[in-house]
Amino acid sequence: MRITLRGWHLGLALVMGALVGGSVAVAYAASSSFTTVRGGAIAAVAAVRGATPVTALVANHSYKNVPGAVVQMRGRGLLVIRFTAQSDCTGTMSSDTCSVEIVVDGAAAKPAAPNYVFDANDGSGPQSPAIDRSIKVGPGLHTIRVKEKTNGTAAFGLNDWSLTVERAVA
Repeated sequence: MRITLRGWHLGLALVMGALVGGSVAVAYAASSSFTTVRGGAIAAVAAVRGATPVTALVANHSYKNVPGAVVQMRGRGLLVIRFTAQSDCTGTMSSDTCSVEIVVDGAAAKPAAPNYVFDANDGSGPQSPAIDRSIKVGPGLHTIRVKEKTNGTAAFGLNDWSLTVERAVA
């Protein structure tokens, strides 16, 4: 049996396909949580590093400053912030996790995740995770800090860490 499409059948099929595809794209875009920020040339860079081990208290369920992991930077623009470290998250339960947060002038840099898992008690030993955040800032002096906390019964150790902040002109 041979199927023959007439011109208007083909046109109708194309229009219906476009409508369905467009609806899916609109639905996807509406439910998406992607954001884009842009900056110009890099105007300033600052880095602070630590080689002394930092150990968080066991069951430290609220964010505390990582000692020394603070940078101050002046100016307006887009801050791009990276924190890397050798991390060791241990605990008594496999669900124990260790979190970090980057704050700028007390506000969480984006994407803000209240319990970003930097490392987990998965029995793999020390790892080298990283977190990358950004935020637009106005003129003035800005304080960028790394904070850490544990979830569950975890103990959190950081060593050989680096906090790097780049400011792109607005």
